[in-house]
Amino acid sequence: MRIAFISDLHSNVPALVAVLADIDAVGVDETICLGDIVDLGPQPSEVVAMLRERGIESICGNHDPLDEGPDFWLLRDIEKWSDEALSPQDRDWLAALPAQVERTVDGVRILGVHGSPRRDTENLFPHTSDQELREILEGVEADVVVAGHTHLPMSRRLGRQLIVNVGSVGLAFEEGFNGAAPRILPWAEYGIISVENGAASVQLRRVPVDVEAYAASVRAAGMPHPKEWLAHWDA
Repeated sequence: MRIAFISDLHSNVPALVAVLADIDAVGVDETICLGDIVDLGPQPSEVVAMLRERGIESICGNHDPLDEGPDFWLLRDIEKWSDEALSPQDRDWLAALPAQVERTVDGVRILGVHGSPRRDTENLFPHTSDQELREILEGVEADVVVAGHTHLPMSRRLGRQLIVNVGSVGLAFEEGFNGAAPRILPWAEYGIISVENGAASVQLRRVPVDVEAYAASVRAAGMPHPKEWLAHWDA
């Protein structure tokens, strides 16, 4: 059994197209989306439609309610525009998404979350201490915890548990967010959890993205401040 986990699409159609093509090429049994489907990108309604058309089970990320209310003017303007770009049906679909998803495969329990099992804004970083991870995962019985949110992929083991962050499809960060505008890398990232004979393994994958196509979609959509937004991309 192979499950592809995608996360943090952020309204980026060229990146999602590239990742779904890679998923189709390598072959999986199921694809699950871990949230942040919309906001911070030019094509929110189109990304929602792609997930729904393919029947991809999805959960809610912290951006999907579009109520972050960021302090930075650029992000605030993009969030407002993103909300207006969604149809009422899109908003209803996003509002109905659950916070978590669970699978049990050959006795292996897999829990998919956006940030952490506690909060969709909590970070599971490569540098998160073992002690902090134990506190975050207290009471979580899953054998594998899969998350997104940080836009930084990782795979690490804590005791018997495997903790995975699948990175971001739409906005792959060069470094963790520290208050400054992050540099965005020209690829999309996702992960595949495989279960065989009761044992789980993880594959973190990276797919090139056509940044020029993305830039064209930003300009064509009428997304606010396109020049300032695209300046963060490493083309």
